[in-house]
Amino acid sequence: MYYIDASDASCSTKVTYGSESEPRCRFPSSMAAGSYVEIHGGPYEYTSTIYLKSEGTESEPVWVVGAEGNSIKMSLVLYGTYLYVDNLNISGDKGISARPYRDLQTDHIMVRNTIITGTGSLANGTTGIAAKGSSGLQFEGFIAYNNTISYMGDSESETENDRHALQTGSYINNVWHLYNTTHHNGGDGVQYSHGGVDAHHFYYGGNTSYSERENCVDIKQADDVIISSNTCYDIENIFIFPR
Repeated sequence: MYYIDASDASCSTKVTYGSESEPRCRFPSSMAAGSYVEIHGGPYEYTSTIYLKSEGTESEPVWVVGAEGNSIKMSLVLYGTYLYVDNLNISGDKGISARPYRDLQTDHIMVRNTIITGTGSLANGTTGIAAKGSSGLQFEGFIAYNNTISYMGDSESETENDRHALQTGSYINNVWHLYNTTHHNGGDGVQYSHGGVDAHHFYYGGNTSYSERENCVDIKQADDVIISSNTCYDIENIFIFPR
């Protein structure tokens, strides 16, 4: 178990795991199967992007869990296997990207109960939660559940800024976007695989999306997509399907 609290004056960069009496100051870069990472305090902004490598297995996944009041102002790249992220609070135009990094197989990743809040800036911002594989590294199994993503990009801008709440790319399958709330983003509530290759079997269900600059659901080059039981409003373009 890793105990992290950079807001504690006694935190250390030298301890391996940390404890309540002597927490770690920073996130671990690599986590063995069965690891549990608990994040307290913040804000964490010691770099622009943090890379979290998971060596989890089906029987021993890795958990990264935010304690109440945690504050993260860094983008997160999630890679490796069987990594479950829960209850983070991310702000400052930063987002989460689940994808292969350094040619490492990446699959079975979940992000749930996380709040991502941008500044509504046209110049800054990124996608809230993105997931994709790469050629030869098919990403199988991604879940985004009960997250809230808002103000990524400028929803009122006349200029296209394509800051989507949820997005997938190529080489990914078995994706579940469930019970998320997205609003006031510069792009779509969800965009599936613009220019996608081997992108298939997506389920978008029970989500609420409103006041987006572009669409509620934008399906590009993705196959076998189910859209079910969602609520979309205050959006001029509700659905865009492939032409």
